[in-house]
Amino acid sequence: MHQGETLAVEPNVEQLPKALAGQVTLKSIGEALQQADVLVMLVDHNEFKAIAPEAVKQNWIVDTKGVWR
Repeated sequence: MHQGETLAVEPNVEQLPKALAGQVTLKSIGEALQQADVLVMLVDHNEFKAIAPEAVKQNWIVDTKGVWR
């Protein structure tokens, strides 16, 4: 069984807290859009609002902020 990898995009930090080491990988928006199978929008940063809809290719999207309606 493939466990998968958890990617995080946080445009306001350069490094994740050490407590997340080995559990979460920090990626750029572009990298995450290319690599992720599922997108989960948890915060509505302007950088996320600026993503063009055609750049989002994932079939599974959970948008808790209503950004990609």
